[in-house]
Amino acid sequence: MASRSSRSMWMRSLVCLSLASATAFGLAGCGGSSTGPQRLAVSGAVTVAGQPVAEGSIKFVPASGTTGPVAAAMIREGRYSLPTAEGPVRGRHDVVIELKPAAVPAPSATSTNSGPKGGGTSNSVFYQTSVEVTVGTLDLSVEESQRIAR
Repeated sequence: MASRSSRSMWMRSLVCLSLASATAFGLAGCGGSSTGPQRLAVSGAVTVAGQPVAEGSIKFVPASGTTGPVAAAMIREGRYSLPTAEGPVRGRHDVVIELKPAAVPAPSATSTNSGPKGGGTSNSVFYQTSVEVTVGTLDLSVEESQRIAR
């Protein structure tokens, strides 16, 4: 009978060891990951009416159906870059581009928009568009018709 008792004790020890190992491996697998949706690295060029944006900012706001944080970056010499840790999540986003006054292009002769001309005021100018965010390069081009009031 002693052997039956030893076998039972050995089986319980094995089960406990297996559960402890599974728990430890499961926790180790979770240690390096962050909570929430996975962010993506994106970068690209930004133009308004065909001209590179000298200075400004770009903000990716998740649109309906996309869940995640807002991501933003500075635009310098017509380019922006967001590393993975700061980037937007995969999906549809409303994008707001802010031009600093010195970076605002002069309206074309046919433009009906009234507002800042070539940096003549202290107010920034905003444009909005919508994009599908994926990994890699995401060049954005907006037109005067996409200017929004702020």
